[in-house]
Amino acid sequence: MGQSGSMVERTDSSAERVRGEGRRRNVLIVAPHFPPSGLPPSHRARQFATHLPQYGWRPTVLTVRPEFYQEALEPELCSLVPSDVEVIRTGALLPRRPGGWGIGDLGARVLWHHGRSIAGICRERRIDLVYLPCPPNHQLLLGRLVHLRLGLPYVFDYIDPWLSDWLEEHARPFTKLWVVHQLAKHLEPIAIRRAAAITAVSQGTTDGVLRRYQHLAAERGVSVPYGAEPDVYAQVRRRQSQAPTRTPERRLLYLGAMWEAAHETLRAFLAALALVKERAPALYRSCRVDFIGTTYAPDALGGCHVRRFAEEAGVGDIVTEAPKRLPFLDAVSALATADTLLMLGSAEPHYTPSRLLPYIFAQRPIFAVMNAASDATQLLQRHAGVRLVTYDSTRRAGDRVPDLCGALVNWLEQPRSPDSPQPDAYWEPYTARALTGRVAALFDAVVAHPRPATDVAGTAEYEHA
Repeated sequence: MGQSGSMVERTDSSAERVRGEGRRRNVLIVAPHFPPSGLPPSHRARQFATHLPQYGWRPTVLTVRPEFYQEALEPELCSLVPSDVEVIRTGALLPRRPGGWGIGDLGARVLWHHGRSIAGICRERRIDLVYLPCPPNHQLLLGRLVHLRLGLPYVFDYIDPWLSDWLEEHARPFTKLWVVHQLAKHLEPIAIRRAAAITAVSQGTTDGVLRRYQHLAAERGVSVPYGAEPDVYAQVRRRQSQAPTRTPERRLLYLGAMWEAAHETLRAFLAALALVKERAPALYRSCRVDFIGTTYAPDALGGCHVRRFAEEAGVGDIVTEAPKRLPFLDAVSALATADTLLMLGSAEPHYTPSRLLPYIFAQRPIFAVMNAASDATQLLQRHAGVRLVTYDSTRRAGDRVPDLCGALVNWLEQPRSPDSPQPDAYWEPYTARALTGRVAALFDAVVAHPRPATDVAGTAEYEHA
C-alpha cells in the first residue's frame, strides 16, 4: 500500500512486461477485497498470497484502489502482506451511497475494470492459473471469461456459497434476498461451467457445489478453512503492555457478523439466558454478554438487531451490542484477552465460522452452540476448554434451550478459567501456512491435468499445460 510501503504495488495503467523469471508457476488471485480492506475475504486472500511462494507458486493479486471500498479501511493490515507480493490495483464503479442509489456489490462494480486488467496481465506475463474468491460473487463470471478468451484454467474459492439452500427455503418472493437468490441461480451455472476446480471453507460447502456441478470430479473440490495465524497472536501479545483487567462479572464475547440464518441459534441462546434469569437470578446478575462487529454494513449505527432480540427475550439488561467491526489487530487483541468466547452456529449445516481457528489460537475458553453437521463441531470437540451444545435438523436450536441453560449455569458456577493450553501438534495442519499447501497441491493438479478448453474457439486443450 502507498500508506505503508509494505507491498510491491502498482496501478493497472503502469504495467510493465515481466521477463526472465524462473519456471516457478504464476497464479493471478483476483481479490476485490484485499488490505487495507478488513473484511474476511481480504484476510483469506492475504493468507494465500503470503504462503503460496513456499509451495512453488508466485502470486499476483488483482484488487481495487482503497477509495472504492465501502468498509472502513485498516492501513495496518498492509504490514502483514510480504513486501515481495505484487498487488495491482484498478478502479471500479463508485459504491452505492448509504441510503442512496447505486451498486453495492463490489464484485459487480469491478467486472469491467478487472476483466480488462486480467487480459492485459496475461498478455504481459505467463499466468498458469486464475484464482477467484467469493464473496463478492459476481466477479466469478470473470473466470468463464478467462477460459473463453485465454484458455486458462480457473479455480473458485467459496468463502460463502453463492447459491444458498437456506435462501431457497426462506427468501420471501420479490424481496431483495429473493432477487439476489434468483440471480445466483442463473449466474453461478454460467460462471462455474468451465471451472477446473474449487476450494471452500467447509466440507459441506464443497459437497454442495460438487453435487450441483457434476463436471467437477470429487478430487477437484478441496475443503480449506480459514487458517490460524499464531505469529499474529504472538505479535499482538508482545505489544500488550500489561495483563488485561478482569471485571467481577463473567463475560462472554461474540466477535463477528450476525446474519439471518443464525437468528434461530441466537434466539435459542437468549432464551436460555432468560431461563437462567428465572432459575438462578444471582448467577444471571453476574453475567454479561458482549456482541461486537455484528454487521458488514458501512453504516453500522442502525444495525443493533441482536440488542432488539435481547430486549424481546427479556435479557437486554446484560446484553450489549456494538455493530461496528473492530480493526483486525484490535479484534485479535480482544479475542486474546476475553473472559470466555461465544460462538453461535447457523441453520445451514455447512456453516463453519471464519473465526473458529482464531478463537482456538486465542487460548481462551469457548462457549459454543453449533450445528452438529458443521465442520466446526468436530474441531471444537477436539479442543480443550470448550463447552459445546449442538443441535441438528431434527432437534433444532430452540429445542436445546434447557440444555443451554444448564451449560450456562455450569459456566457461571465454575471459577474463571485460566488461558486454555497452547494448541498442540494436532492443530499444525490448520495454520494458514499449512492450509495454503492444500491450495497449492490442488493448483499443481489442475495445471498438470487440465480439463479440455472446449469454450476456446477451435482448441481442445489449455495453452498452459
